[in-house]
Amino acid sequence: LIRRAKLLRNSGKNDGRSETFEAHRLLSLAPPSAGRVRLLADVAYVMAGIDAVRANGLAQEAMAEATALGDLSILVNAEITFARVCARQMPPTDGMPTMRAAADRARETGDLTALTRALVNISDAEYELGHYTESAEAAGEGVPHADRVGVGRTTGVFLLANHAEALMALGRWDEADARLAE
Repeated sequence: LIRRAKLLRNSGKNDGRSETFEAHRLLSLAPPSAGRVRLLADVAYVMAGIDAVRANGLAQEAMAEATALGDLSILVNAEITFARVCARQMPPTDGMPTMRAAADRARETGDLTALTRALVNISDAEYELGHYTESAEAAGEGVPHADRVGVGRTTGVFLLANHAEALMALGRWDEADARLAE
């Protein structure tokens, strides 16, 4: 349902509202588990474009369940989602500490998938704040991780674009051109 909601939204057909709400309804019937928390975070992320307040609650619920399960990897994923969902409702500076802490934990535990996801969001938020150097650093760090975890053609493209965008804002045209060529 969430994949369908994303596809509908990305294709411009609709916002995926009914699929997202149905996914949440079904998840509310599932017992606490790592899989439920991962899906709940994904629902929160998609929900942010539909109902920001509800998305915030879902992201907080995912973090609480991840904490209760004691699974650091799932907690990192939930924190990244929470920080990004919150960033849509408040100044990016308010979500940055949570996102940076999640990225640090992902680095420490070697969770390159979570780290890559965090770095995309950090580079986006830093760019929005006008912190182009920090945006470029986060995106540049994430590109090789995206390739390592097999998302070079998806998440890696976002990182390359974020990196090039930040480099252009810094007037580093040759480096930006090289990233765009990639």
